[in-house]
Amino acid sequence: MKKIIFEQSIQHFFNLFKLDIWPNKKYAEKHEIKGFKLFGICIGNLCPEREAVSYAKNYFNGKEIIACEIGNFKGEHAYHILKKLNIKKLYLIDPYEAYEEYKHDGSYKDILEAKKEAHNLLRRWKDKIIWVEKYSDKAIKDIKEELDFLYIDGNHYHPYVDNDIKKYYPLLKKRGIISGHDFGKFWPDVIEAVVSFSKSKNLNFITGRGSDWIIKK
Repeated sequence: MKKIIFEQSIQHFFNLFKLDIWPNKKYAEKHEIKGFKLFGICIGNLCPEREAVSYAKNYFNGKEIIACEIGNFKGEHAYHILKKLNIKKLYLIDPYEAYEEYKHDGSYKDILEAKKEAHNLLRRWKDKIIWVEKYSDKAIKDIKEELDFLYIDGNHYHPYVDNDIKKYYPLLKKRGIISGHDFGKFWPDVIEAVVSFSKSKNLNFITGRGSDWIIKK
């Protein structure tokens, strides 16, 4: 009974303050909660900084860089890229369209609202951002320079992750970083694409406690 009350009270708290919930296996196992998992609390768009950004911050050590993110949605990860790294220019690639092969992010109305939130959240860096509202396979033609840092968080199904990695990797400068999200059991297609590419290029990849993956060129 206590477990049920705990779960309901926490859920009520999140609903009351309109907080988003990110999954974490350890928390769920600790509290024996099913169907309700907590990673971190996102108040508005202020979600936890991901590992690839933390790694890049130490790796580039204040160096001014050109970066790109595939899959922006509400802009919360781009917020950390811009806040934590010394960004000269950031390409943000997202078609902001609902399509048959990937309905993970909700309805067309939800996606338009996410676009609005992203532009509002990132408005202070508007002079550093290049918005590219195209699918990644088409958006690559809009990037006319080499990249220092690339983060992939678009369509998570294998053909798309595989294509994003293979198409964008050549854009990286020597000693640049290609990275991405959701390297975990919930998205085996991401794991397969990252491992396969790493082996084909004889590269090592890094993962941490979270779900980011990182490859240095």
